[in-house]
Amino acid sequence: MGTFILIINVLIYLFVFKYTKSKFSKFGPTSFAPLFYAFFAITAVFLYYSGYYELIRHATEEKINEVSIWPYLYMLMFIGIFFYPIYKNPIEKVSSILPPHRINEKIFTIIFFTVSFIAIILLLPNMTSISSVYDQSTVADDFMDRCMGYSRFSPIQQKFLNFVKVFRTAGIPLFFFYLSYRTHKIKMIVLLGISCFLPTLLESIVNISRGAMLYLLLDIFVGYILFYNFMPKKVKRFIILTATITLSLLTIPALIITFARFSDGASGFMSIATYFGEPFLNFPLLFWGNYKGFSMGEYYFGPVISLFTEVNAPSDKISRFYYFSRITGTSIAWFRTIVGSLVMEFGYWGAIVFAVIWNKFYSYFIHIRSTTIPFNKMIIYYYCYMLLIQGIWGFNTSYDLIYRIIIVWLFFGYNFKKRTISI
Repeated sequence: MGTFILIINVLIYLFVFKYTKSKFSKFGPTSFAPLFYAFFAITAVFLYYSGYYELIRHATEEKINEVSIWPYLYMLMFIGIFFYPIYKNPIEKVSSILPPHRINEKIFTIIFFTVSFIAIILLLPNMTSISSVYDQSTVADDFMDRCMGYSRFSPIQQKFLNFVKVFRTAGIPLFFFYLSYRTHKIKMIVLLGISCFLPTLLESIVNISRGAMLYLLLDIFVGYILFYNFMPKKVKRFIILTATITLSLLTIPALIITFARFSDGASGFMSIATYFGEPFLNFPLLFWGNYKGFSMGEYYFGPVISLFTEVNAPSDKISRFYYFSRITGTSIAWFRTIVGSLVMEFGYWGAIVFAVIWNKFYSYFIHIRSTTIPFNKMIIYYYCYMLLIQGIWGFNTSYDLIYRIIIVWLFFGYNFKKRTISI
């Protein structure tokens, strides 16, 4: 019965994919999102049917629920509310993107490249020991150190990496805008490409993180999907070639990490299946019905909550895991999808309220009024869409990025000559 329910879950997402593809008469961002979720739903069927999921959960002495249709219906309702701004404002109906103001573009590019260049320079010393970091005898221990809260980066390195994270949310759309409309500006494309991807690539390698490597590939692929209709064919071929080469290069450290942490052979392969299959299993089978309380926004929005009440959550990573696990009654270290992340914060009804507020808020910001869309709106669109895609693992953002991206959006909408803001 459990496998049957999981298969029904797959069919629902495949149906949504087919429906959106037919509605807009072509494959695009709106239909890709449900297809992406369907892939993880399919992997969940394999992981559950194989018995491996139950095996690893029993090994950690966790209680596993019987598979029920109700958590999957809840997830579907939540994701539908969250996805609605994208569905109602499809990029497929946009014929062109209006360029940013040149002065804004120049100021942003100079600042972004400077910050990224400093981040790269600061990370170079970490590269000298990269061979020892990826030695199979030490990589597992290094990973566990990071899980226990040990950072591989100094405070100044982390500060600039955080700056890069904010700027690249606008930098990646600008990079793909150049690939779509200004293909002759080779130097600018190279500068933006270095700024957007090299610091993040170095960070993922130094941090021994398969997830960060995958997110880097998703950055490229999501930009490709969102700007697909605006790019020349030769650029599309170049993107596919670049992504293929990047995937091939990242496969080596990813396999080293996998086999070092989970051993060679079947265990290593099943760890990969677990990475993709867990999200659609953890929330329904570990979290659903097992909550004894929720964190009232402290986990992701602690600095905001502290303005109204006392926040008791510790700051270091492993202590925070223990603290919130005690509050919720379940382990919070596993992939739980964006649904589980926000249920952990606000409870079942509170998470739905959050999704509705998010829906209304971003429906305003990404509302497409005609067949053209201003560039600053593409920044918000990219952020909102990327959060939905990464949401298969969890709520992969922080409260400060939510408002900082609004600041970047306002900057690109500001006309320095007329001193007006276009929203």
